[in-house]
Amino acid sequence: MATLTPTPTSLSFFSSSLFLSSSSAKLPQLSLSSKTLPKSSLSVSCQLSTIPILSFTGEKIGETYLDLKSAPPDTARAVVHRAIITDLQNKRRGTASTLTRSEVRGGGRKPYPQKKTGRARRGSMRSPLRPGGGVIFGPKPRDWSIKINKKEKRLAISTALSSAAENTIVVEEFGDKFEKPKTREFIEALKRWGLDPKQKSMFLMMDVPQNVLLSSRNIGTLKMLTPRTLNLFDILNCDNLVLTPDAVDFLNGRYGENYEGDTEEDDDEEEEGEEEVGSEGMTFLISLFAFVSWHRDDRVPLTVSGNRNLNAKVTEAYNYIIEIVRSGLNFMQKDAFTRANLNSIAEKLVLDDPNKEIWTPFSLVFKPHHNSITGNYDINVLIAALEEKGKTVIWHDRRNGASAIDLNDEMLMGIVINVPVRRYAGLWKGRHWIALRKIDGVWYNLDSDLHAPHCFKDNGEVGEYLDYILSHDGQVLLVKDDRQ
Repeated sequence: MATLTPTPTSLSFFSSSLFLSSSSAKLPQLSLSSKTLPKSSLSVSCQLSTIPILSFTGEKIGETYLDLKSAPPDTARAVVHRAIITDLQNKRRGTASTLTRSEVRGGGRKPYPQKKTGRARRGSMRSPLRPGGGVIFGPKPRDWSIKINKKEKRLAISTALSSAAENTIVVEEFGDKFEKPKTREFIEALKRWGLDPKQKSMFLMMDVPQNVLLSSRNIGTLKMLTPRTLNLFDILNCDNLVLTPDAVDFLNGRYGENYEGDTEEDDDEEEEGEEEVGSEGMTFLISLFAFVSWHRDDRVPLTVSGNRNLNAKVTEAYNYIIEIVRSGLNFMQKDAFTRANLNSIAEKLVLDDPNKEIWTPFSLVFKPHHNSITGNYDINVLIAALEEKGKTVIWHDRRNGASAIDLNDEMLMGIVINVPVRRYAGLWKGRHWIALRKIDGVWYNLDSDLHAPHCFKDNGEVGEYLDYILSHDGQVLLVKDDRQ
């Protein structure tokens, strides 16, 4: 039987002691059985944890259990520690950048003669030894992210939940108990459940009603989450954990002993803050946005793991669109516009080309529909890819102007624009793709050259923009969905 240490005052002790060395703090010994330890112990349970069920008035109406997988006592801390370090490491932007001696502006002239001044010799004002000079071994942009196995991360979460079992209660569904937002009523409910409002508490509910969310958001020590957005750091940092019966069933199914394995649906739910994209119009937006970004220079489509690089000072419209786009990027790359799909479309167009007999050996490099050097595709591939998704692409006659385009047409899903551009100080001429998309009646410009998507004020501004494009040798394609 392991020797017990004094009971900590809160569950947050587990997270604070997690990073202490053995010389600076005496860590509690882990035991295989949680039933032999007093309340608030830090043991890792490998058995069923019985949790009381309370009514909204605070009366005990039954019991339930948490049947979760847990790491062995000798490796529990290492597993949880690794998962915490991974989460914190992956939150680093890695955008810090300094100028080296070769990057600082100026310094081409020797500041003063080499001799006859009595001063130390200097060759440049950009020296790191002078104010305003370069930085020696300064930070440069880098990717700090590290990987962790999905099973290991899930095991860390279930281990932390098992350790918090002694500080966990289950409350019956109380979403309909709050007729209107009242913080005072929520604080009184906490006291009836035996919780101190001054302690850190975390609620896990499958669906958080609006009145419950508004009633609890003014309590600084309280966090309201769903099991799908569960965060390991929040588990270790809270003093009390409050669950609903539906949340208990979800946790037993996701982190329990009978969990069968990962599915694509589970992987999508584990991405924190992600939302489902249900409408086909939103899927079209995702595909079109990625396609336009793809066609600029030699870029590749965005990936879920690369989305952390999008964290920047952007507008509210950009944040709104990015939340929609992020949740569907993985689906888009599997079932929509991938390089393999576009390459197959380009090859199919080559086989159907009537002029293939007059091609030269240079056609192996400069293919008619796919540039092997830059990785770009021409308009024929774009049209064929959209038509495969059930969309109709119509060339707009520039002679009719933008006034001939019915921007209120329900079948009009988006507009693809092709404009001439000059890059690299005018040495290179090419074409640039721009996508316009209407979301909830508002048109957005998803130009990849912009720092953030531009929100048009009204249809009149969209028409003026299209007129400007048409008057500067631009081309406009209307993308419609005839199935609507």
